[in-house]
Amino acid sequence: MPVPETTPLLELRGVTKNFAGVPALSEVSLALRAGEVHALIGENGAGKSTLINVLSGAFEADAGELRWRGEPVRFASPLHAARRGLAVVHQESQLIGSMTGLDNLYLGEPFPTVARTPWIALAAMRRRADQAWRSLGLVGVVLPLDALVAELSATQRTWLALLRCMMSRSDQRGSEMQVHPKRGHGKCEPEIREPGMRESERREPERRESERRETERRETEMHETDMRGPGECAPMCGPEILVLDEPTAALTSRDAQQLLGLVDALRRRGTAVLYVSHRLDEVLQIADRITVLRNGRRVVVLDAAQQTQAGLVEAMSGPGNAGLNAGLNAGLNVGHNAGHVAARAAATHGPALLELRDLATVDGRVRSVSLTVHEGELLGVYGLAGSGRTELLETLVGLRARRAGAMRLVGVDYRPDGPRQAARHGVVLIPEDRRADALVPGMRVRENLTLPFLRRLARAGWIDRAGERQQALVSMRALDIKATGPEQTIAELSGGNQQKVVFARALAMAPKLLVCDEPTQAVDVATRRAIHALLQRQRSGGGAVLLVTSDLGEMLELADRIVVLREGRSVATLDNRGLASADVLRWCFGTADLVAPPVPAKVAA
Repeated sequence: MPVPETTPLLELRGVTKNFAGVPALSEVSLALRAGEVHALIGENGAGKSTLINVLSGAFEADAGELRWRGEPVRFASPLHAARRGLAVVHQESQLIGSMTGLDNLYLGEPFPTVARTPWIALAAMRRRADQAWRSLGLVGVVLPLDALVAELSATQRTWLALLRCMMSRSDQRGSEMQVHPKRGHGKCEPEIREPGMRESERREPERRESERRETERRETEMHETDMRGPGECAPMCGPEILVLDEPTAALTSRDAQQLLGLVDALRRRGTAVLYVSHRLDEVLQIADRITVLRNGRRVVVLDAAQQTQAGLVEAMSGPGNAGLNAGLNAGLNVGHNAGHVAARAAATHGPALLELRDLATVDGRVRSVSLTVHEGELLGVYGLAGSGRTELLETLVGLRARRAGAMRLVGVDYRPDGPRQAARHGVVLIPEDRRADALVPGMRVRENLTLPFLRRLARAGWIDRAGERQQALVSMRALDIKATGPEQTIAELSGGNQQKVVFARALAMAPKLLVCDEPTQAVDVATRRAIHALLQRQRSGGGAVLLVTSDLGEMLELADRIVVLREGRSVATLDNRGLASADVLRWCFGTADLVAPPVPAKVAA
């Protein structure tokens, strides 16, 4: 399909965004045109999510500008962007689980009310939702709007989020409907009347109820005469720009094809769509143009019709590029560091420590994973967003329920019911989000370091404070934790020193298997080196490490072998000798059997 040569609906020009001095986006430009599907692709950490947040007003750019129909614009918030006609379906649900699907559709939107009354028009709400749902033209898809969002499947939540976007600018028919955004369903504020009211005033509620019924009757008649068939929509239905972030991650193949059909219908109707996906077959099926990000920079804009999956993988990783994340590795020469390569070569692997066979979880996030971790080994687990990496690690420590498959630890059946029991077996998790899942921000460094050992430090039911302080000091010295002392509040420490506290506590448990989820995320260069040294020490001491990191360069530097996950399944186990980032990415994208051509030529933005 030819690319429209019109003024873009929305344009980014030279946008830069830094976090703590580390660039997430560097002078990125992007143009979204009416009637076009523009795909955005890149490795983990390439800057896709940051770009979406800048586009939608969640983040403010540090440099550069946004233009709406050629005029400079600044979105103060996502709601402001939505009011201008830009809607986002995020990969992570933005819905409220304790509310019904119908209530979620009106989050941030005014509730319709019956004419000249404060009463919420529930019938009108449902009719508008039903009409918008029918306009999507989906076949065989059921979306129970009266159910709580927490009770919906992941697929249904995806459709609900999309439906909310499509209603964001739909025609609110019914000239008699008024807006009262802060009032609940069917509730009205109590009427305050002075003593001695006339009879006509006393009959006012009856008159309002009569008007409400008449209004609903008229709305029903209007609705019945204005019904549209599947695939059709009111002229103002839906946003002008729709951003879809991994929209098919939770969908079946059949539902994914229906969504792609809907995207095509929106394109034909003049909507601009930004399509972000790791599924390159979908990108090539639906996109007109493709922007490739690498390390926070736009490296190429491509005509989708002339591309192949293998060529896109090569464009994302770069010819001969180790796939390093320049943002996280700023100032650090990572790559295949000679010291770590030598450590890998010298490492001797013992017997199997952990064995997984066809592991699957109840929630379906892990579908079929098989792997073996040996004593003295650092095994990497790599996959794109939504591949099930974090969910796999959570299953290993009992945070997710197992549905099928086997787990064996040192040859014995292993079924932990939570992190405490897993730690007793020698399996300790370093979680991805240290502030939410590993630390108690309001407590002291001493208390965070000794939380798992309070029973050991207790005497006749009382904690030995002197012994607790001494143990904390030993851990602080061992990992060079920078603090005023063990009594300092943990929240006052830098991110790197907080992560050292997490590691110090984990290592004090003497784990056989250290399970690490993004252990160097958002830490400084020195802390990163220190963590790498700790992982090497764990391996050389006869234990083992299971490492998840989004930084492919770091993975190639540290891991002995790499297990690749795709859509909750282990698809390959790669020996990390002479391995390049493109080799790993081809398995991630399902193109390992394809030969990569040269990086395609750049086209005009």
